[in-house]
Amino acid sequence: LAQNDRAAESKELEASDKDKLNARGDIVGAATRIAWLNKERDLIYADKTMTPEQKRKKVDELQAEKNKVAKDAVRNKNVATAF
Repeated sequence: LAQNDRAAESKELEASDKDKLNARGDIVGAATRIAWLNKERDLIYADKTMTPEQKRKKVDELQAEKNKVAKDAVRNKNVATAF
């Protein structure tokens, strides 16, 4: 009986939050991309061979990419309708 109740509750929750569940993949994808860009930034900071100017240029490029990923995620139709 408890299993059936939980299954029904799960179906109800799934139906009520369908938009959020549809947006989840887009949000996770953006977060994964941003995490990867952050790791790249950390590697640049740790690089002993690059000049400060080279590092600044690369970090600025990565930041621009992060901003684009975040902006695209927020403007995504699935995400916009979910929240």
